[in-house]
Formats: sequence, structure tokens, C-alpha cells
Amino acid sequence: RLTADLQELPLTGDRERLREVVGNLPSNALRHCAPGGEVRFLLRVEKGSALLRVENDGDPIPPEVLPRLFEPFYKADPARTRTQGGTGLGLALVQEITALHGGRCGADSLASGAAFWCTFPICQAPDSMV
Repeated sequence: RLTADLQELPLTGDRERLREVVGNLPSNALRHCAPGGEVRFLLRVEKGSALLRVENDGDPIPPEVLPRLFEPFYKADPARTRTQGGTGLGLALVQEITALHGGRCGADSLASGAAFWCTFPICQAPDSMV
């Protein structure tokens, strides 16, 4: 099941690269979601930035794995990902694209599942400043 809580936010950047980020995170979450589980997709303003957060119901990420998830070709469980596809480049690309757009990204282990997030600067038009 997929749930979405999306707020329209003004961003500037390379539309195709940003689409890669928006496509990669939910795709990854679906691959690692528990059967019959849920993927939650969130886009909102948080602490003055645009926050994109994707959570799933699956196995929690071991703490020792969290710092390595965005390394190119890193796979936390190579046996599992071999049957589910993936090259080990998706999250590294997400991190690179996010950084090129002035943002940052990370991952959190949840009690039942995982969350991946990216933050981006919000485009502010001079006359819309409050």
C-alpha cells in the first residue's frame, strides 16, 4: 500500500535529476517493504527546507549499516538484493544529486522499517518573502 502526503513546494534545479531522486527512493522502499506492508511518501516544509521522506514497513536497518548506505555499490545484504535487482548505485546517486542541489540526505532505522530522506533549499521569489 502506498500513502502520500504531498505539499506543493517551489524548487529550482535540474528537473530530470530531481525526478531520479523522487523515483529512486520509493522504488527502493518498495523493494524492501514487507509483504502487505506500506510505503509512505512525504513532501513538506520542515525547518525552512523542502523535506522529501520515504518510509516503509520492512526490516529495520542495523545501526552499523546506516553510515554506509549511500556508498557506491554498497549492499547491506548482497544475497537479498541479488534476487530483488539493484546495482548498489541508487542511493549514491540520490546523495550526489541532492548535494548538487544544495541539499543533504540520510536514512533512519525505524522500529519496523526504514526511512530515507532528502532536504532541499526552497526557492523564494523576492516578493513572496514573509
